[in-house]
Amino acid sequence: MSDEGLYVLLLEANPEAVVYPEFAASYIRFADGPEGNVVAVYDRDRAIETITRRDGCTMEEARDFVDYNYTTVSGPNLPIWVDVSPSYVRDWLVPLRFLDVTEEGEPL
Repeated sequence: MSDEGLYVLLLEANPEAVVYPEFAASYIRFADGPEGNVVAVYDRDRAIETITRRDGCTMEEARDFVDYNYTTVSGPNLPIWVDVSPSYVRDWLVPLRFLDVTEEGEPL
């Protein structure tokens, strides 16, 4: 699935939702945000792993970067960041984004 297709249902529900294509592998799904609007939900740990691989930095440096630039920033359309640990739980949750169905219960 392309990165554009990954966010289709989210952006249909909230065209103003902020998404981070650089963290496509960290995208879990979408949910009601604190202000009642639909927002993306990202796995913080997987985002940290992405930064570590991409930038060649330590886990601590990547954690600081992700927290400073993404997880501590708030706004009505910004994503929710969750810690999904251990990794085997994350591996079960991430594929759920592909289980979307139509109102009739048919797979998309």
